[in-house]
Order: sequence, then C-alpha cells, then structure tokens
Amino acid sequence: MSIWSIELEHEELHTVWRIFNRSLETETPTDGLWVRSRDGKRIWSGTCGPLFWEVTGGPSPQPLEPRCLPARLVWNAADLSLEADDRCVTISTPDDVVGLAASTAGSSVIDLPVSAELRMFPKYVTDAATATLTRKQLARLLGRISFAPPGIENPHRVPVSFIVENGELAAYANWSTQGGLCTSQRVPAETRGEAESSIPVLHLLDLIREVDDDEIITIRFPADLDIPLLIEGEGWRATSDRRETTAVRFHDELGRTLADAAGTTTRVLDTGVFSTTWRTRTIRAELHNTPIDTVRLSTVVLDGIEPTVDVLQQLNDVNAGLVGARVWLCDNVVVAGVDVPCSSISEIGGVIRQLDVQIDGLDVFLSALGAEAA
Repeated sequence: MSIWSIELEHEELHTVWRIFNRSLETETPTDGLWVRSRDGKRIWSGTCGPLFWEVTGGPSPQPLEPRCLPARLVWNAADLSLEADDRCVTISTPDDVVGLAASTAGSSVIDLPVSAELRMFPKYVTDAATATLTRKQLARLLGRISFAPPGIENPHRVPVSFIVENGELAAYANWSTQGGLCTSQRVPAETRGEAESSIPVLHLLDLIREVDDDEIITIRFPADLDIPLLIEGEGWRATSDRRETTAVRFHDELGRTLADAAGTTTRVLDTGVFSTTWRTRTIRAELHNTPIDTVRLSTVVLDGIEPTVDVLQQLNDVNAGLVGARVWLCDNVVVAGVDVPCSSISEIGGVIRQLDVQIDGLDVFLSALGAEAA
C-alpha cells in the first residue's frame, strides 16, 4: 500500500476548477484528472475531447508521484475547502482503491480511476505563427463563428479555421457545404508570422469560459503540423488537435459508406482514395478539395481503344445523354465517372447504381466501334 496525500488551499482548487469545470468528459472507470509535481509545483492536467490542459498549482516541496483522481473528487474537494474554517482540504488515496477528500466541513470518498496514461505537453516547439489577445476578444470570435446558420442540420461537418495574418486573428467557416453562406470573423491581435489551422470551436470556448475577460491568451501554431495547436494563459496552458480542413477529413466516413454500399471489401489505396467492387466493376473513390469537398467516383469502361474521330464523337454523344455523369478518354482508356459532394456521401450507393445502369453495354458498343475503325 502506498501513502499518497496532498494538502490544498481553496484558491488552488478554484484556479484548477475554472479551467476544467466546463470541459468535463463523461466519467468512466479509466479517466480522471492527473496531479503531479514539476519544478517544485503541483501540475494538474486533464483531457476533454480534442483538448489537453495543464494548470500550475501551489508549491510541492517534495516530489509528488503522479496520481489520477476522479474529477468529481476534485470538485468535492473545492467545495469542502470553501466550507472549511481554514479553507483547506486534504486529498489522499489511503489504499490505492479510493480517493478521499476531507476538511473540517466533511469528507468525500470516490473510487479511483484505473488509468495508466499520463499525457505530457509538447516540448521543443518551433512556431510558424502566434496570436496574442484577451480572453474577451477570443471568446467573442469563437462565439460568432460557431453560430450556425438557421436550418443547418449538421454543423459539426463544417470545419472552422483559425487564420493568423496582418495583426488579426480570423476565423472562417464554409457553411455552403451544408446549404448556408460562407462566414469570416476577425479580431485584432498581436501576431507574428502567418498560419492556418482548423479548430474544435465549442471545446475551446468551453475551456476559456470561466477565465477573466482581460486575461491575456497566446495561441501558438507549431511549424510541425503533427504537433497540436498550443493555447497559453496565466498559470495554465492547453493543446488542441488540429483538424483537417480539406476533404481528407471525410476519409473514414467515405470508407464506411463504400463498404456498406458495395457489401464487399473496400481497399484503401491512399489517404482519401479507395477501391471497391460493384457487381463486375472496379470502382475508384477519391476525395478532392475543389471546387467544394467532393468524392470522385470512377470506373474503367474499356481499355486499349484508339482515339479515332468516330470514337471521340461517340463519347461526346454519350456524354450528352448521361445524367450527372460523364465519360472521357485517357491514354487509350475510356473512363466513366461522377462527382458527389462530400455532404452527400450517404447517397453514394445510389449514385454508383445509377452510374452502372447508365454505362451498361457501353464497353461492348465502343469495342465494336473500335474494331470497325481498324
């Protein structure tokens, strides 16, 4: 049995609580808040969805072994310290099974999470750009850009981008993919460099909800895109996953939908590129960014045909009769394809079925035409 105990004043717990109280994950047996020591001070940390945060606490004269505590226990400890005559509370783990928070006002006992994962803040980061502004400015920017147009059913599908440039921090949302209008919001900021990243707006807004309006916050955009966005305030800091702003963000959804529609194995050829089988056809699905986030579905109709005038004329005639699809010649290969907006990925099964019906028998016809030309 290990003996682990810390004595805390209410002010420290209040400092921790203002960061994580709006960013709580659903309680599970494996998640909680970590506390440890670093450079003579306690460090509190936790996660919420795409965010990871750290708060610097009070002095820790002796090294403190990292310990994962239930979030509710820390909440109860803050309450018990506020009600205590000396505004202090003790948190301990007397048997490595439960956590205990006790003060002169009472006590709370909650089972300890079973967690072996202690996340750490990135080190040795080179910034591509930074933006420094007040919490009030940042909150207003986040609040305005996260206000979805009326009638939008899937606002989560629309990524919001942070853009640092020319003394401003901007936010951009392309609502047109869901039937709305593109939106940009800007606030003045002290900036260095230029960068752009997609952010989880609502999680970040919740993180700073209890921070004082005049507190200064710096947002750092690491040059290494594999390193998350860094947000730093007074006595706290956080990381935020940088979400993909291009069509690649639909990779997983496209793979699942193709597999369900085809009812057979779907192979991943590359990020955002798949191959599957529909009846006797091999269907290639590839994500594209322009002009809007799009899935291009294509299949080879005929291989090894000479691009004669008759063949090209016939392809033009075929295109004139197709609905929502087209055929083209590329290096003696006739290809048929159709573009589907990523917002309509769920309809891909029907689109492939319609494409298959429209080009049924075209390979036989073109082969005969090529033979006549020969």
